[in-house]
Amino acid sequence: MKYIFIFLAIFFSLSTTGQEVISLRELYAWGNTNYPLAQDAKLIHKIESLNLEAITRKRLPQLSLNAQAQYQSENIELQTGQISLEAPQDTYNAYVDINFNLYDGGLTRVRKQLQRNQSSVQYNQYKVQLRTVKKRINQLVFTITLSRKHVKIIQNTIDQLQENIDLAEAQVNNGTLLESELNKLKVRSLEAKKERTAIRANTKNYINLLEQLTGKSYEIHTQFDLPAELTISVSDSINRPENLLYDSQKKLLETQKNLLEAELMPKISLYGRGGIGNPNPLNFADFETSTYALGGIRLQWSFFDWGSNRKEKAKLEVDQQQIEVDRNLFNFELENDRLILQNELDKLVTQIKNSEQIVRLQNKILEQSKAQLDNDVITTSEYITQLNTSLNAQLQLELTNTQLLKARVGYLTLLGKL
Repeated sequence: MKYIFIFLAIFFSLSTTGQEVISLRELYAWGNTNYPLAQDAKLIHKIESLNLEAITRKRLPQLSLNAQAQYQSENIELQTGQISLEAPQDTYNAYVDINFNLYDGGLTRVRKQLQRNQSSVQYNQYKVQLRTVKKRINQLVFTITLSRKHVKIIQNTIDQLQENIDLAEAQVNNGTLLESELNKLKVRSLEAKKERTAIRANTKNYINLLEQLTGKSYEIHTQFDLPAELTISVSDSINRPENLLYDSQKKLLETQKNLLEAELMPKISLYGRGGIGNPNPLNFADFETSTYALGGIRLQWSFFDWGSNRKEKAKLEVDQQQIEVDRNLFNFELENDRLILQNELDKLVTQIKNSEQIVRLQNKILEQSKAQLDNDVITTSEYITQLNTSLNAQLQLELTNTQLLKARVGYLTLLGKL
């Protein structure tokens, strides 16, 4: 027997220590990876890379092939003394144009920066949307934790009821207790078991939702590592992705202003054309099929646009001011939420202290009620009433403890620290 007990002790020790424990940060990472929106981040970077490459290639010499053939009912006819010149009525011309930008006023550089800033805005929007994953994980994990505590408390109640049922059955057999009193205990035990079954089923559903959200499988007894000690300070800084989004949006607008300025800068390019035509496009007197070529340097400068560019820049400046208004509104509401959570934390700490005193007193009363029931001082109904009161006190304490931990996690999540 001694070896059997040693074996059982080792077995239960290994089963306990080998139990899977998962942290909140692991759940966050899995949720972010499994969330359908996670593919969006890869696409954002891929699109940015392709667009930057396309912008770079536009700086390379541009080639274009052009061809034209036509027939006209009349054409030029010249009579010079004895010589008569008549242009053909059917003409054709095929040529290749080449254009190379020597200087584009910084347009390429600004367009690249614009693309990078657009990608930055999209990526920060993606990070903001991912916050919903954290909120849902927090909600599910704390609901599962509270449900398990609820089941544990109910199980303790069932065990206590079973002890009383065993004792009451003996008293009924001895004729010292009415069977109706025994049935009351059995009814309460069945009600507790029914409640336990319902809570376990709900817990399983919550675990299934967590599996769907994170893309991982969990055992029914998988434990979640909830940080018991979380440092909370009124001076904690805010590190929310929304502020990064506002910054990137302002940078994008600033780059758009730079783009407007670059569009007004002079552009210098080399150009050339080579082709074959009939008649020769460069020689008015050559009506034969001939090759030709030309080239040079070109200057383009749109230095006057009736103030359109200036108006567009003014609009972008107003858009930047609007972003600052949105940022201030966001931070204002965030500070309000922060104050509400701080007050909630203080309230829960006080409630826990009171609930702990209530539980201790209720447990003492329950012990006294148990002794009174054994000595037939109180009825079974009175004992069950006290048992329910004690159970509710324990549930309220566990609920408040879980709410406090949830509020702390929610506070740090609100500030972007989790």
